[in-house]
This record gives sequence, C-alpha cells and structure tokens, in this order.
Amino acid sequence: MTLSRQKGLFALYTLLVILSAFVGMSAHANNDANTLVINEAFKTQRINDYASVTESRQSATYFDVLKGVARSTENTGNENNDNRIWLSTTIENSGYSTVPLVLNIDRLNIDDLQLYLLDTSSRIIKSYRYQAGKGDFSLAKPLPTIRLPFSLKAEEQVRLLVGIDDDGLKQFPISLWHHTTLAQYDRSMLALLGVVFGVLSILAGYFLLSYLYQRTPARFWLSITNGILFALFFLAQGGLSTWPSLTNYSETSFAVLLGLTFLSLGKVTHNLFPHVPLILRSVTFLLPVAMIVVALSGSAFHAVKTLFLFSAIIGVYHILLAFVFRRKASLALSRIFIVAWLSFFCVYAIFTQTIFANLVYTEFVVSALIVTLTLGLLCLGFSVELKERSHNKQQLSEREATISNLSHFYDLFRNSAEGLYTSTVEGQLKTVNTAMCAVFGYDDEETMLQGVTSTI
Repeated sequence: MTLSRQKGLFALYTLLVILSAFVGMSAHANNDANTLVINEAFKTQRINDYASVTESRQSATYFDVLKGVARSTENTGNENNDNRIWLSTTIENSGYSTVPLVLNIDRLNIDDLQLYLLDTSSRIIKSYRYQAGKGDFSLAKPLPTIRLPFSLKAEEQVRLLVGIDDDGLKQFPISLWHHTTLAQYDRSMLALLGVVFGVLSILAGYFLLSYLYQRTPARFWLSITNGILFALFFLAQGGLSTWPSLTNYSETSFAVLLGLTFLSLGKVTHNLFPHVPLILRSVTFLLPVAMIVVALSGSAFHAVKTLFLFSAIIGVYHILLAFVFRRKASLALSRIFIVAWLSFFCVYAIFTQTIFANLVYTEFVVSALIVTLTLGLLCLGFSVELKERSHNKQQLSEREATISNLSHFYDLFRNSAEGLYTSTVEGQLKTVNTAMCAVFGYDDEETMLQGVTSTI
C-alpha cells in the first residue's frame, strides 16, 4: 500500500470517528432537574435539558397530563407513533425584579403544537396553539419562529407544558430567552442569513458568468448547485411560512431539493474525473433518485431518517470515486475535491446535531455552518480551476508538439536532395524546394512559382 493511499484511508477513518463522536456527544445531555431557575442575569437556556417527557394519546389534554393520565417515557420523542409527547418544565424567578421572557421554537412544520403556561395552582396564565398548514400569518418575518412571550415576577414560579403531535420528529430544540437577548440574537441571525444568501448568490453568479465565457460543463453545474442550495436555505429558515398552507410539505420539498443538489454535484464529479466507468456514473445518479423516492414514499419521520442516511452514503461514495480514480498528474485536484466533501460532512454533522440532539442555532453554530459550506463550495470551484488548467496545459503541450512536427517537416522539405513541391487538389503549385528549382533551371522558389503555375 502506497503512502498516499495510507494517508487517504487514515483521513477517511478520522472523519468517521469525528462524525460518530460529534453525533453522539449530546445524546445524554439532559438535566435530571425539571426546574429552571432564572434571575435578572438570565440570557438563554434550552428547555429540553430541564423537561420531563411524558406520552399520551392524541385526545389527551394538558389537564390529563397534570392528573397523571399520561405515562412517563425515556424515549427521545423521535419515534414515529400516534401518541402526543408532553414536555413539562418548572420555571422559577429567583431574582428581585420582573424578567421578560420569550419561549422560542424554530421548527414550523409541526402538525399540532400546544403551549400552556400554568401558575402554582395549575391555572392557565397563557396558552398558544399552532398547527402547520392552518394559515397562521402571525409569524414574524423574515425569520419566522413560534414564540410565546411572558414575564416572571420576582419569586414567581410557573409550569410550562408543551404538547407535540407530529408524524415526523417529535423532539426538537425549545429554547427560553430573555427578551433583550433574543432581540440581539434576531439581529445577528438576520445578518448571518444575509451572508449565507449573499455568498450563495455571488458563487452562483460567478460560476454562471464564467460558464458563459469558458463553456465548461462543471462551472454550469456548480452554478446550478449554488442555486439549489439557495432554495434549500430559504426552506430551512422557514421560507414556506410565506405560504402557511405549505408548511407541512417541508420534508417533501427538502427531499426533492437535496436530491437535485446531489444530482448536480454528481455532474461536477464526473466532469472532474472523466475516467469513472459508466456503471459507477449510473450509481452516482441512482443514489439521489432512490433517496427522493424512498423519502416521498414514507412518513415525515422516515423521510428525515432517509435523507440523513443517504446523504452520508452519497458523500462517502463521492470521496471514494475521487480517491480511486485520481490521476498522478493531478493529485492536488483529488485532494482538494476530498477536502470539499469533508467540509460538506461538517455541515452534515451540524444538521445532525440540530435534528437529533436538539442543538440550537446560535450565532456560533450558524457561523460554523457558513464557514464550512463556503469552504466546501470554494474547494469545488478550485478543483474545477485545477481541472481546466490541467486541460489547457495538455492542449498547449499538444499544440507545441504539432508545431515542432511541422517545423521538422519544413526542414526536411527545404533541405531534401530530391525535388519536392506542394500543390492544391486542382494542381496549382504552392511551394517548391531548392532541389526542385535546380532540376528545372530556376534560381529560386519565387522565380519558379512565377514561371510554373500548374502541375497539370
């Protein structure tokens, strides 16, 4: 086994270990205590870490939960079943003044969400019900989220009940924010969202314009990829809330767009590695198509699992293609291409954490998402640049070889001891060498061409 192959296998192994650790490190992060204590210095906290989880039939109300009709469960709430999940948390203000708070939920495609804020006597202080696809136009723009604002007076204690009924994932990040901190967070997220859409727009425009100039297929497909990613991020940040009746189709839309992204990236891979056999090229396209079909044929819960499973398989498959079909003359291309996909795996790991480990989209998380995604796209673009440079260098070498051969032929033609000439198909004399001029008694080529115009 060569040293470069050993390095490649080591890098792949390291990636898998890092991803496994990253996905699993938050699996048991929940706090045993069900009371969240706050004061004037409070900024933000994830409710999931302080919540007890119970499960009940769909028809059960919050009052049934209070009476203990619902049963306790150790599940994460991600299982696909027909029951409703209830999260219960006690929030206590230990400070000396009123604290303005906001309960925030980023996910919008929830079939039925019930929020209840109860006092110590189990009386409802505030409530809110959200149902995806019911036409809720009250969500804020351009960062639509489900929010329940309330205030806690000094030494006041309330109980928060969250009822979730959905055919997809029933466990997702639920965070509590100080009103001022959340306003600052919104401004930061709006700026970061602008950066994401700005980067994707610039890259899509650059690759499209450069394609129109250079006509290389890889640049066209990179432009298409960036355009699809723009639509994906629009969808991920709640873009379908612009049309509230469509919010329940988020998983379906995401599956289709993600499949199109992989199909487009497959075209880029084939252009960069033209020696990939036809059967393996077919697999590159069949995997995204299978992902879309499987995701659309099941429930929303299975659709999410399918997307994450196939995404990992497709990413590893592209890396293996680059590793197996690399060429010694362009090793840098393969390495940078693999770095691009490793960056995409980092994006994959972040999304995995947010979906399955309740990771909240903080400024740091979104910044990391932007950096890794941009790095991956730039590395893909640089791989295309290297491919074009290698192709241009090869063409230049072939042109120089052709010129050299023509020069060699010219020397043989001029210095040959035998009389040689060139003419058109019609017999018009074009050139003669010195020996030919001597045979017919002419002093030089110009004189003979003036005296003899045809070989017929």
